[in-house]
Amino acid sequence: MTLPAGLRDNNYEFFADDNRACFITQGAVAEVDKLSEQMLQAIESELGKYPEKLKGINKMGVSGRLPVINQFMICNYGGFDSKPDLVNYQLGETEYWPCPKRGTCAFEGIVCDGLRTNTGEVLSKREIEVVKHIATGELDKNIAHNLNISHSTLTTHTRNIRRKTKLFRKADITRFAYENTLI
Repeated sequence: MTLPAGLRDNNYEFFADDNRACFITQGAVAEVDKLSEQMLQAIESELGKYPEKLKGINKMGVSGRLPVINQFMICNYGGFDSKPDLVNYQLGETEYWPCPKRGTCAFEGIVCDGLRTNTGEVLSKREIEVVKHIATGELDKNIAHNLNISHSTLTTHTRNIRRKTKLFRKADITRFAYENTLI
């Protein structure tokens, strides 16, 4: 069994709880405003690497040190998983997570990242929808019907998914969906 990061160690696992960025470390859960000054500076240093994300957060109407850090962490580290987000004052790579605002957020792909594959390619919103349907075991004709697209359009999306992920079997695409919390 894989335990969540931060449950039994000094690493930090961030996650979104509504509009609050929370973290778990040493088995304790707290909100971002409870981070040490050193941790806040480490996050600000990381945020400095992404000027477009910072501009997007400001366009969202978010301002002030803690609110900006809170929004950055929600959008970029909001998924709860077993891989620690912060180790030794260093944030890991930003992560894709299935935020409930995906598909409706005007800042999607600006403040947050798209789903990056193992080859470095980014899946489109529609390709992610197709991956989710493939992972549930639906037949192609049902996927096309449920997404209101033609079978040939589905074939194109599936071909693009396979090219971008280098995964060719549906079982491998299902594993990819599971590992990226799409299902």
